Amino acid sequence: MAQEQNIPIKKDKDLIELLEKIDVGKEIPESLYKVIAELLAWVYHLNNEYPK
Repeated sequence: MAQEQNIPIKKDKDLIELLEKIDVGKEIPESLYKVIAELLAWVYHLNNEYPK
């Protein structure tokens, strides 16, 4: 569905495996702060490239 709408998809098997271990609504472990910050930076960058 996202590809049909030309929505960028970030594929990162390692990140998915790490995030799957965290229960929804729980705090992100400090060991993942850097990778989550990088992911958020990518999303913010995309938001600037694709205005509403």
